[in-house]
Amino acid sequence: MYVKCKFNLTHPISQLQAMLMYRRTTLNTLPHFLRHTLALSLVCASSTVLAVPTYSLVDLGALGNGTSTGMDVNNQGQVTGYSQIGSYQHAFMGDADSGLTDLGTLGGVHSYGTGLNNQGQFVGYGYTANNSEVHVFMGDASSGLIDLGTLGGRYGYGQDINDAGQVTGYSFNSAGRTRAFIGDMDGLVELGTLGGVNSYGMAINDLGQVAGNSYITGNTATHAFITDANRALIDLGTLGGSTSWAYGINDLGQVAGASSLLNSNDVHAFVGDVNALVDLGTLGGNYSQANDINNHGQAVGTSKTASGQFHAFVWDPFLGLQDLNELVGDLTGWQYLHTASAISNNGYITGYGVTSSGKMHAYLLQIDTPNQEVPAPSSLVLTLLGLIGLVARRRKH
Repeated sequence: MYVKCKFNLTHPISQLQAMLMYRRTTLNTLPHFLRHTLALSLVCASSTVLAVPTYSLVDLGALGNGTSTGMDVNNQGQVTGYSQIGSYQHAFMGDADSGLTDLGTLGGVHSYGTGLNNQGQFVGYGYTANNSEVHVFMGDASSGLIDLGTLGGRYGYGQDINDAGQVTGYSFNSAGRTRAFIGDMDGLVELGTLGGVNSYGMAINDLGQVAGNSYITGNTATHAFITDANRALIDLGTLGGSTSWAYGINDLGQVAGASSLLNSNDVHAFVGDVNALVDLGTLGGNYSQANDINNHGQAVGTSKTASGQFHAFVWDPFLGLQDLNELVGDLTGWQYLHTASAISNNGYITGYGVTSSGKMHAYLLQIDTPNQEVPAPSSLVLTLLGLIGLVARRRKH
């Protein structure tokens, strides 16, 4: 049988595995013919299903005449990050209409915005008075920066905040070890490790699950983790290499990150959960990293291209890995988009790129078709997913 496909997807099996994560099913539980038939149906779905989105690009500018970096974006298109003012970095909030607003500091010279929720609450870290310590902070437009302190050491780094106002990050404790934490306005609670000396919280979802990285027993490598209902760390493993890192998590417990490969110096972006990690490949180079994942399973990050330049990417289970520089309708004023740091559930993307003048600026991307949803799979895919359920039920009995 010959089927003409409009799109050539390079990793149909990986995309199939990503779709099956929603059903808590892995490829090795499926008969051989179902695996490959379903993968083929993904590749050869109709052009309507696999319509590639295009984006409008907004330069968010900078505080003063310096650089800026977008770190997180919410469903309202608000962005947090940090921007250079003279020799210092200050946290900011901003959007496409108002530009950037300086959030100030905790009394020291630097502050960094790292996470943002849909209520407009932000999290980050900053130097305190005399610049002798770095503390976690959270806040909003009315409260300003609220110092949450540390786990007992001199340095703490807030990384993400969920819609309930829970935060995560990592901090030195009183014993001099670095530990992931979960916390809120009432304080920070230390999480454990995967058996090694240090752990790092990087993202938190609305269920309070934390994703991050921890040294494993023996301290030979770090592995990505996700916490369970009791806040114990679950090792997510790797893509075959020794090391993995988690940077984002959605409300389905799906994680975005990067991992080394077996017998290779390459590092590849992944999405996954407690059952499996899916290799997203690269844009032609030997490195990629996924920084965030939304509730539709769409991930964003950065990848080396064949020329060795880093380009921002977006990935979803239907379309695979896409260079965001090729999806922007008008790149006037920019050399290229380097990194995508975050993606909201309705498709806003932020990160940073290099402008025509050579400066690094934060950007905001918005899908040209408002409220575009991740499309439903073709009828063939739905039929085969039904067969998968039937096979799974028969195997249980």
